Amino acid sequence: AMSWVLLGEITAVATTQVAERTRRPVVTRVLAAGAMVMVALVLWTGGRAALSSWRLHDAREWARLADATERADDAFAGALAANPWDGRAIRLAAQWAEQQALAPGSGSEVWFDRADAWLDEALRHRDGDVTLLVDRARLQTERARTARSADIASAYAEADRRWAAVIDTDPHNWQVHELWALTLNEWANAVGGEVELRERAVAEWQRTLDLRPTRDAARENITRVRRALRAASEAP
Repeated sequence: AMSWVLLGEITAVATTQVAERTRRPVVTRVLAAGAMVMVALVLWTGGRAALSSWRLHDAREWARLADATERADDAFAGALAANPWDGRAIRLAAQWAEQQALAPGSGSEVWFDRADAWLDEALRHRDGDVTLLVDRARLQTERARTARSADIASAYAEADRRWAAVIDTDPHNWQVHELWALTLNEWANAVGGEVELRERAVAEWQRTLDLRPTRDAARENITRVRRALRAASEAP
């Protein structure tokens, strides 16, 4: 009986050791596979970043040449496709497209649309990025300044919505409040001095002062616009 008990114990120990040996290679293989995936991911990410940097360098070189717009456009698009998370590349590309939009006889709407599309795509990957949101609002303000008479109101209305979106994300940024005020006042000037727009501009400049009491430019603008509102109200 003792021999059977002893044999049973030896068998149990042997079975445990075999199971341990069986498990170890599985764990090792899993760890090795995970390490390989991590290495592949690092190489893939680094490769995309390197490609983006190379394409961005090409884009900046082509952008310096007056007759290489298509090549610069293609290189900027390639840089962003390779690394859509690169905020610097996105901003450079959008700024270049904006410059094309403002060039005489360039077909500005096409280039404004291109810059818009790049910024929108960037925000898909960098949701809530204040710098990109500001660029997007500023771009639309620039588009409104160059809009045809029939499109001025709608263009400024879109700029207004974009500045509001920036403030929703960063409500304590005095510079954004000031830029919004300037846009509202420009809009008022463009449509004949609409009172409501002027009053909204004053409110944003006041908010600027609340956040930055030493901002004398905001105080001066409030005084100037209030004077204009008073003169308009007293006019026969």
